Amino acid sequence: MANPPLGKMGMTLSGSEAMMARIEKVISRMPLIGHESILVEAVSILAVAKEKFVPVETGDLKDSGKVVQIDRPPTVVLGLSGKFSGVTRSISIEFGGGRVDEYAIPVHEHPSAHSPPSWSGKTIRWSKPGTGPKYLERPIKQAQRGIAGRMAARMSVAMKSIPGAFVVGSA
Repeated sequence: MANPPLGKMGMTLSGSEAMMARIEKVISRMPLIGHESILVEAVSILAVAKEKFVPVETGDLKDSGKVVQIDRPPTVVLGLSGKFSGVTRSISIEFGGGRVDEYAIPVHEHPSAHSPPSWSGKTIRWSKPGTGPKYLERPIKQAQRGIAGRMAARMSVAMKSIPGAFVVGSA
């Protein structure tokens, strides 16, 4: 037996203007909330790099590591970025500066064209096993596993803290 035809159905949503205002409030904060979540990831990656991967002879290379936030015109987009009031805010994790510049890249890229001639044909013994080349790339690759979940969790908590915000999801 065939099903009877469906009738017209209607629904009235009361308070839709208030709900839209709440949604707009959350949406307007999303770039900043996302940026803050990326910043937390960058600081964590730097800490892991310094603790486990940066070789230490004098400590200068390890001490040179930093997370940098730079506001750039919107036409320049480098690194992890988001739009804020007409500028692009980039976050970078950096090692180097001053005399450390002479060896930050050669150590990270060894063996490569950046390696000093004195290293040619020699086995370099790093200060501790696991340190040495790719001291920043390796912790970044490790952080990629699970980054979406960690960022989503932080962003969910941040959105729930917005007064009057309408947030869908589990508590």
